Amino acid sequence: MEPSTVIQGATSRLYPTKAQAEKIEQWSGACRFVWNRLLERQEKSYKTEGKFLWRADLQKAVVDIKHTEGFEWLNEVPAHSLLQVCANMDKAFRRFVAARKEGRKCGFPKTKKKFVREAGVYCVNQTTAYLGNNRVKLPKLGVVKCRGWRENDGKLLGGTITRRSGGGWLLSVQHVSPAPKYVEPVVEMIGVDLGIKNLATVYDGCSISTIANKRPLKGAMRALRRSHRAMSRRKKGGANRKKAAIKLATIHRKVSDIRKDAIHQLTHALTAKAEVIKVEDLNVKGLQRGIHSRAISDVGMGAVLRQITYKAAWRRRTVVCVDRFFPSSQTCSGCGTIHKEMKKMLPMLKCKCGTVLDRDSNAAINLFWYGEERRNRTVHRATPTETGDQADILPVPVVEVGMPTLV
Repeated sequence: MEPSTVIQGATSRLYPTKAQAEKIEQWSGACRFVWNRLLERQEKSYKTEGKFLWRADLQKAVVDIKHTEGFEWLNEVPAHSLLQVCANMDKAFRRFVAARKEGRKCGFPKTKKKFVREAGVYCVNQTTAYLGNNRVKLPKLGVVKCRGWRENDGKLLGGTITRRSGGGWLLSVQHVSPAPKYVEPVVEMIGVDLGIKNLATVYDGCSISTIANKRPLKGAMRALRRSHRAMSRRKKGGANRKKAAIKLATIHRKVSDIRKDAIHQLTHALTAKAEVIKVEDLNVKGLQRGIHSRAISDVGMGAVLRQITYKAAWRRRTVVCVDRFFPSSQTCSGCGTIHKEMKKMLPMLKCKCGTVLDRDSNAAINLFWYGEERRNRTVHRATPTETGDQADILPVPVVEVGMPTLV
């Protein structure tokens, strides 16, 4: 069933005045204060009564805190921001209890600190609006300058003000928007192999294309080491240490921004190009425990898979998640012979049948033909049944590798 509406998020940077910035600082501190107070009540309630407080009880507790002598300043904070703190805590404890019942590891919700797990300020949709000309109206703040606001015809659900790493403030908003119009794909099917050297290797039935991995963390390692050493030499609690911490956070933010931009561009291009996208269901956490953990983290494979999934749903595409144990890099795309030596991360696959390919290109070809052998390689629109276990895949005939896609 095609979605009629989708929830889209966007982030823009705020440029508040000095007075507005002071208010945001105070409200963020108030939300942090309420969270920590409620967390204390949760611990006390569990020790005395053996149960946790849920959303309705948490909201009553917030009212009690606001009426406590000495805490009248909480009345200056937007009421919906404090109610959102209750909703967030309710969600955190429900997730914690559900994980414990299922036997999964899940840590107890932690206290919030300034600059560390800091609380955001929720802005209700009724009093939040974009006024045009890079200006946005926020509750109890008035008109604030912004940059990067994305025009959206959908209904605004609300927004959250958070601290920007390295200084400044960000406004994250969500809209319920009409589903994007269907756009005809360029090709019918592609096989996508994610890697370290290349962010993605794509085979569309005719040609192989690669998208380079920018490796932002590797490029910033020298600057990060220097910044870490500089901060470690500063006196704790001093002004110079705060400056060094801001400089270090700015480098980390730039690394994150470069990675996010590359992943968004990649996933947009892939979902716009093909009707069917075949990609491996990678165990990213398991890969991060290996010798290439830093390089795997620098790629952001988990984010790539997540964005391909929801962007494909927006564009009415089909995503085929190939079994993670399918030997795409070890299987020769020409004759189907499995080369165990490729487990040693050899860069090239050389087969007796004459096939010579780099491991990523070979894997992309195998992913492209995944599941098509059962239909004798007739290239037509795939069905959702292809997402099941297909361990009994037949070898790929060499004469059919590179066969053009029929549109």
